[in-house]
Amino acid sequence: LIGEFKKSPIDDYFPWGLPFRVKRYFELQQGMKSARNSLQNFHFGAIQLPGRAEDQEVYVLVIGETGRPDRWRLNGYTRETNPLLSQQKNFVSFTNVTTGWAWTRMSVPVMISRKPPQMQSSFFPEKSIVSVFKEAGFWTAWYSTQGSLGFHESAVALHASEANDVQYVNPAGYRSPGVYDGRLLDLLKIALGRPEKKKFIVLHTLGGHYNYSHRSPPDFDIFTPVLRNNSSASLHDKKLKQELNNSYDNSIVYTDFFLNSVVNHLKNNNSLAVLLYAADHGENIFDGDCDKSGHGHNTEFDYRISAAWWNSDSFGEKFPAKVAAARAMKNQAWSTQNIFETLAGAADIEIANQPRHGASILSENFQPMPRWVQSGLLFDQAARTGACKVLTHAPHSS
Repeated sequence: LIGEFKKSPIDDYFPWGLPFRVKRYFELQQGMKSARNSLQNFHFGAIQLPGRAEDQEVYVLVIGETGRPDRWRLNGYTRETNPLLSQQKNFVSFTNVTTGWAWTRMSVPVMISRKPPQMQSSFFPEKSIVSVFKEAGFWTAWYSTQGSLGFHESAVALHASEANDVQYVNPAGYRSPGVYDGRLLDLLKIALGRPEKKKFIVLHTLGGHYNYSHRSPPDFDIFTPVLRNNSSASLHDKKLKQELNNSYDNSIVYTDFFLNSVVNHLKNNNSLAVLLYAADHGENIFDGDCDKSGHGHNTEFDYRISAAWWNSDSFGEKFPAKVAAARAMKNQAWSTQNIFETLAGAADIEIANQPRHGASILSENFQPMPRWVQSGLLFDQAARTGACKVLTHAPHSS
């Protein structure tokens, strides 16, 4: 398997973990090199249907970070976390979408390629949805507030490099305060002003990644008290449960602002336009009596994600069946595995190289895929144990 590696239990401890981290870095470097070589001559055989040749169109994929669907007012949350999107016409918030991984480096490739979620290796021997659109004649871009650290060794960076224009704008990454996701709006506006008639743009955000108070400006401290001025705050300190939850909800309010701004930019572009948003994974925040925080605990909160769709009026007028299909999926079960074909389907791009028929949520022949998660369990069949809803094997019936 290309680029497969195992993390040592002491990787994160200094100085003892340093040799393991160095070894892992070089393993990833080798994995990246092997993956690049294997992908050089890969082609999807992607073409856009002839009837779309004259269309001016733009498709935007917003990759969210650490997004919980139950914290969106649009999905029934008691707090007003969606004051702007709740006013947007044509906006659909999905309530039953899952991811296979609670780890960005592994979850994003499943979202943007045909990599199966049960695959444990870092790299997958196919290109991503970026190359699908490129083959079909689209100008492509990848703009990110995720840190540049890891640019040369992650599978996410490998797929980002397929785009015509790639920009990482946040030197701080997620470990300390840096630029907000709103910085991507300037790049989006410039991209939309380009002369190409057909565009595909990925905006990879920091969304709700801890430290939650670093994800939004002070003006978005709607729910208080928050973590903003607490330099010693820890994600794992249960005494800070209120501050953690308030700060996280404020990051959702900022995500609402960000996505609303993307929609408004697309409205002003006068193109057939679609926005598809999906978070990479969820988060635990000491829910109820649960003693877990962060992600990677194999709980239901790790795998349920926020996701949404928006289309321009012109897109809805030309493709009413696609819009109706998206709306019909609002409460239906699907996963990030379906994003690849959904985007291609929205643009009427056909793939000759081993197509997965029925994988698009816009397809009249939509076929749900088994929702595997990283622990080797099926999300919809696994039992939940304890206050944290940890996924385990369902007990055998007698």
